[in-house]
Amino acid sequence: MKKLILATVVAVLSSNLALAKEQLSIPVLKEKIAKGTIIKADYISLKKMDTARMPRTVITDKSDVIGLEATRNLNIGSPIYTGYVRVSPDVHQNGDVTILYNVPGIKLSTIGKAMEDGNIGASISVMNKTSKKLIIGTIIAKNKVKVE
Repeated sequence: MKKLILATVVAVLSSNLALAKEQLSIPVLKEKIAKGTIIKADYISLKKMDTARMPRTVITDKSDVIGLEATRNLNIGSPIYTGYVRVSPDVHQNGDVTILYNVPGIKLSTIGKAMEDGNIGASISVMNKTSKKLIIGTIIAKNKVKVE
């Protein structure tokens, strides 16, 4: 009976050690990245990390990071978490946008300031730089907003 219990304990400990030793190569940064920077392949290296201690929000595939925008400053060698990156918006808050107004017989355009981030199809607030009025428009292309 003692041999059976001892064998069971050894088996459990061995399986736990095997889990603790399982590692995965994850993408980490070679250099500091500032908030708003688009991550390029040159910025990434791989680092082995113990899977038993790896949070679920760590990005594990290099290709899932490349082309994304950092949402905060990122440090050298640190794992990259899903909340630390995003798809870069088509319109950036406080960025210049072209405001387009089209009705039959009239086409107007002016420069405005985006009051929020957004992607194509989203409605956002835009301030007309000439009149200083806030208007709502739909993003139709990168840095272009259509109003009706």
